[in-house]
Amino acid sequence: MTNNEKIKLLANTLDVDEDGLNAETVLTSLDEWDSMGKISLMAMFEKRYGKQVSVEQMSDFQFVRDILDLME
Repeated sequence: MTNNEKIKLLANTLDVDEDGLNAETVLTSLDEWDSMGKISLMAMFEKRYGKQVSVEQMSDFQFVRDILDLME
């Protein structure tokens, strides 16, 4: 999966415009990076990748690239 495909999936998961996302986007700059966005992201990882992402891992995410790195 390319980074562009990952960003598209992430944008769909968080319900944001993918044109506003890139690897260097600071997550806290997104209004959608709230508790519901984090729950949606956890569900996407479970469904798509079979991975469970902990609340602690979510707290460590600072940039979109942190999420993209886990999407492998």
